[in-house]
Amino acid sequence: MATLRDHNAPVKALAISRDGRWLASGSAGGTILVRRFSDSGIEGVFSVDALPAVKTLAFGSPESNLIASGHADGTLQ
Repeated sequence: MATLRDHNAPVKALAISRDGRWLASGSAGGTILVRRFSDSGIEGVFSVDALPAVKTLAFGSPESNLIASGHADGTLQ
């Protein structure tokens, strides 16, 4: 077990890729982090000013190269 403290706001959504290589986390502040599941290293950070809280995440392809996010205002990205 590990505690990951890279978000600046509470984590509201998690997703694991189909192949188990990636973990995505989304925060109340609208930031999405993508990590390697094996060592928790951050692979990507996605953040847009004024993006509403992330409520749900899903990897959208077998290759795990797309992530869909649902936000508190009802938008999908």
